[in-house]
Amino acid sequence: MKEQLIRLLQRDEDGIADAWTERLSETARLAGQRLGGHALTPVRLMMHDLVRVLEGKSVQLTEGLSQARTLSLDGAPSWQVNLCYAVEVLLTGEVVIRNWAYVNLDLTDRQQVEAFELINRGFHELLRSYTLQYCQACHEVLAGDSGPG
Repeated sequence: MKEQLIRLLQRDEDGIADAWTERLSETARLAGQRLGGHALTPVRLMMHDLVRVLEGKSVQLTEGLSQARTLSLDGAPSWQVNLCYAVEVLLTGEVVIRNWAYVNLDLTDRQQVEAFELINRGFHELLRSYTLQYCQACHEVLAGDSGPG
């Protein structure tokens, strides 16, 4: 089941990313656009991280998302904007990928439940990983600002 889901995510990356992006609110889309200049959109980077989670690999903050800390939006670092919308983006992605799996994988009812559980656990792991890494980055920024000077 897991292998089918991974192949689906890799095979249909363009369609899933487009459907995911279309379902985001305008504000979340604008926050994602502030990460522009990267070859991959934040949605695609999150999909790649989801595949890594499903493969049992650890997830490090992807290069594109970690570079987002250096960008700014009206004086506020983009990584703050990014985290504010992370829950919406991830929950939207979970719904889109569940629907995509339901429509594009020929699964029994039991296999559908198993696929949905894999997707749910994968997204929870991503949210946990991103939040922990965000908090560490935030701590480093704050520690750098409060140093002697």
